[in-house]
Amino acid sequence: GGFPHTTEIEQISSATFARGGILAKALVPFRIAGGVIGAAYKMLRDRPDVIIGFGGYPTIPAMAAATLLRLPRMIHEQNGVLGRVNTLFAPRVDAVACGTWPTDLAAGIEGAHVGNPVRGSILDRAGAGYIQPGDYPMDLLVIGGSQGARIFSDIIPPAIAQLPMDILRNLRVSHQARGEDEDRVRDYYASEGVNAEVASFFQ
Repeated sequence: GGFPHTTEIEQISSATFARGGILAKALVPFRIAGGVIGAAYKMLRDRPDVIIGFGGYPTIPAMAAATLLRLPRMIHEQNGVLGRVNTLFAPRVDAVACGTWPTDLAAGIEGAHVGNPVRGSILDRAGAGYIQPGDYPMDLLVIGGSQGARIFSDIIPPAIAQLPMDILRNLRVSHQARGEDEDRVRDYYASEGVNAEVASFFQ
């Protein structure tokens, strides 16, 4: 979502050791290797001007292929501390773009503060005044990481449940949680009478 309808999107395989059972974990290196081969083929075919990685395990095949082919490449880090994948590729790219400044970078690595890309509809709300909670429908979005953050699933639902009832009855929560946490987070909200939608990904 968020791309113009004319944008052509191609997918390559990737995987993470953080999910699945023993068999799924055993297949991770093969899926990543397949992704690297697929990405390299597409790059040789299309000859992109630059390859940009935004962190997270899905970027590993593309960034690895770009590194092997010695194509111009860069990473973008949205947080003040590099994630694991961006840490891996930071010494191997031509530029490091930082969404937050200062960003904690390893010695010898220079970053450029460029801010974080956001959709136009979000940018249009920049500078909007604070609206006091009241007797009207309110939406609360809980997100953390690309597929949810476990600590958010541990601490935020109990915090929301402690809100005054005059706020809770008008509140609708959309909570992004990891797949393995979805059921317990959904059950907790239901047990506390909180109107919540819980999913691992929101379109």
